[in-house]
Amino acid sequence: MDSSTKTWRVDLSHPIAEGYGNLPGHPPTKLVPIHTHTQHGRSNAYLSMSIHVGTHIDAPYHFFPQGFTIDQEPLDKFCGLAILLDLQKRCQPNYGFSRDDLIEALASIGSPNISSLRVLLHSGWGKKYGSLEYYQNNPYLSIEAATWLVEQKVALVGLDFPPDAKGGAAPAPVHQVLLRENICILENVAHMEQIPETIFELICLPIKLAQAGGAPARVLARALKNLSIM
Repeated sequence: MDSSTKTWRVDLSHPIAEGYGNLPGHPPTKLVPIHTHTQHGRSNAYLSMSIHVGTHIDAPYHFFPQGFTIDQEPLDKFCGLAILLDLQKRCQPNYGFSRDDLIEALASIGSPNISSLRVLLHSGWGKKYGSLEYYQNNPYLSIEAATWLVEQKVALVGLDFPPDAKGGAAPAPVHQVLLRENICILENVAHMEQIPETIFELICLPIKLAQAGGAPARVLARALKNLSIM
């Protein structure tokens, strides 16, 4: 990765694996062999998992029966100009990131206009992903912070921490604030600390699951040579 030549790229996806990143209240991920090289001369497997485990995107239908499903969302929403807001200095257990925290993080990089951008929030909590601690006493977005993102008319919100308090326990108000306005949520983003620039291209490709409220996604950040958002 060489940021000076604008050729860098970072994989922001967690692997999908048995026993990794299991979400409380959801069935565990299972990858069961169907064929093996030893017995069948090839490898094949059956995958069973929640669609909200691992790096994934929530669509409005996740909370709203009349909302768009993941296969109805345009890919343009998930791919394009993105910005990274650093919230690490505020991160602590059970802390609700405030509107002012987001504004301060934005001001630290020149207060660019974030309308129509994909906004990634980097707390550092994501290093705990894969352990039960990730969903216990987690930091989260306050309702006022989520409302501020809606007011900025962002295209997408990505996080390395659960959006709501208590791991997203009902009623999950932050999910509702964002998804009600058709702002999809990219959850469990990995390796944000490896992104060398604050403005970059995000490529986020959810599996095209018909009539689903979300889907696992492969997510990539890469350099943008030409941009103008100031």
